[in-house]
Amino acid sequence: MRVSKDKGITWNNLVPSPLWGASGIIAIYIDRGNPNLMFVGTAKNAYRSTNGGADWNTCDTISGSVLGFHADQSSPSGNRVCFAATSSGGVYRSDDNGSTWTQKNSGLPAAGVLSFAGGSTSNSICIYCVSSSNNDVYKSTDKGGNWTSAMGTGLDNSYEYIRVVAADNNPDVIYINNKKNVEIYRSSDKGGNWKEILFSSIKKGNAVLGWLEYAWSWGLYIGWGGPLVLGFNIDPADSNRVMGTNNGETMLTTDGGTTWKQLYTKYADTGAPAKEKKWSSIGMEVTTTWNYYIDPSGKNRHYIAYTDTGFARSEDEGKSWIYSREGSPWGNFYEIAFDADKPGTIYAAAAGQHDIPHWMQISKSGAGGVVKSTDYGATWTPVYKGASATSIIRDPSDKALYVVCYGDGVYKSTDSGKSWIRKSAGLEVNNNKHVYSIKQHKDGTLFCLITANKVSGKFPDGGGLFRSNDKGETWTNISAKAAGDGPLYYPMEFDIHPTDSKCLYIGARNATGWEAQGGVYKTADGGNSWTKLPMPIKNPGVFAPIVEPQNPSTVYFTTEDAGIYVSNDSGSSWSEVTGIPAKTSHRITFDYKGKAMYVTTFGGGVWKRSLPK
Repeated sequence: MRVSKDKGITWNNLVPSPLWGASGIIAIYIDRGNPNLMFVGTAKNAYRSTNGGADWNTCDTISGSVLGFHADQSSPSGNRVCFAATSSGGVYRSDDNGSTWTQKNSGLPAAGVLSFAGGSTSNSICIYCVSSSNNDVYKSTDKGGNWTSAMGTGLDNSYEYIRVVAADNNPDVIYINNKKNVEIYRSSDKGGNWKEILFSSIKKGNAVLGWLEYAWSWGLYIGWGGPLVLGFNIDPADSNRVMGTNNGETMLTTDGGTTWKQLYTKYADTGAPAKEKKWSSIGMEVTTTWNYYIDPSGKNRHYIAYTDTGFARSEDEGKSWIYSREGSPWGNFYEIAFDADKPGTIYAAAAGQHDIPHWMQISKSGAGGVVKSTDYGATWTPVYKGASATSIIRDPSDKALYVVCYGDGVYKSTDSGKSWIRKSAGLEVNNNKHVYSIKQHKDGTLFCLITANKVSGKFPDGGGLFRSNDKGETWTNISAKAAGDGPLYYPMEFDIHPTDSKCLYIGARNATGWEAQGGVYKTADGGNSWTKLPMPIKNPGVFAPIVEPQNPSTVYFTTEDAGIYVSNDSGSSWSEVTGIPAKTSHRITFDYKGKAMYVTTFGGGVWKRSLPK
């Protein structure tokens, strides 16, 4: 637990050796009338401090995952009546400043609750909860002695309500959300009467919406964004300020729900917002970005391949973006390949399945294929249909295209995508045909990676890195002994030294039964021998090694849960790359003309930083 005394600019350890050990803190509460009284909650226990966090005691008898706290402002500041709630124990009350606690669930259908809120003044208090047994809202005006229904008039009783929120200083005004749709309700009389307060239609509503709604034509009611249930909270000092989040959006009201505005993007075009208009990021992206590209025919044109929303293009070096998936039957774009002879012509590997080869996706495939654009990615036309396509390249020497179809094989086209021939001879490891990534060295050598084969949680076959010296006619496994006495069971991605095709790196994560394989592996002799490089973190889930093209002794690796690391000595030693607030990173694109690097992430959009000097 850390504290900042300069509005978040710097942070210091508040509790060096906490009672809760390594358990994550999921609730923090500070008594606004007596800031020395503090509470924190974990998934198992609650803890109290009476001296501003210097010392802590366990709140005995409270058990379960903590949902929230409240200190009654109508009670003496030195001897507060306090409340706590947990998912399994329900509501607890303390009459002695948090020293001892008693359950207070009389009137609730069961002890378990989904959420808890409270508000109080010097002469009034009301506490609220949502029961986990029926998803109804309850209130207590006698400090938990008795609970009664707060399901007043105006509510749809068929909805499953999730979270009730109240400002700490206002016991009368409450808000609730539900998991069926985006509807939010407000009551200003402790749940006696309710009013729906969020109307999200683009044409007729009270919410200023963002790019997702216009690009996908969802409204907030349907689609990938979903109800505002991932985050839903209220300003503890202002009952008119409420914020909610879903899988793609953040919404805020500052006037008690009369109007709402989105907080995740900025309109960057002229006229009214509409489909095909430009939008800019403000740093609150939750998209899964797989690859970032700069068009070789013009530095102003940038592209993002998404494995959740599809594709976007920029005409101003990434300052603003236009959603551009029109014409593709598949919603996830993994990679693109440029036709160097025809500016504006782009091929993309697209799929119905997203995020291959992350853990939850490697046992799936689905439909996919290749789509082609002749207008710089504005519109697309399918030119090959098969399994999920996850990688595509274009051979500059003979103009051939190669596409990888996950679980199927590699296909080649020599006529600009009009026809395709399977080129997968030798490309499998026992029953594992999860081909995933293909690259070509400038000397013409092709390499293709087979990632993990997960069957009922187990890994019966290894993966492998394959090489072809004959334009894909035959493939040879060069990593059968990469792990010492056997294969890597969960290779994720690979990269090649720009001037030496015998020097390669493979990134791997742990697999069930092979828990020590996570890391980066290197060969300097074309796969005859492999070395596992020293790692700066334990059990790394490495997603991709990345060799910097103009400085090949500089190597990066991205991870599934631990950020990014860089080596300036070809992998002998590593240091963390700081400043990118995303745990899961994918790939890095280097822009030497713009002196920048772009990092794609899993659920955190794209981040830009200056190239190291």
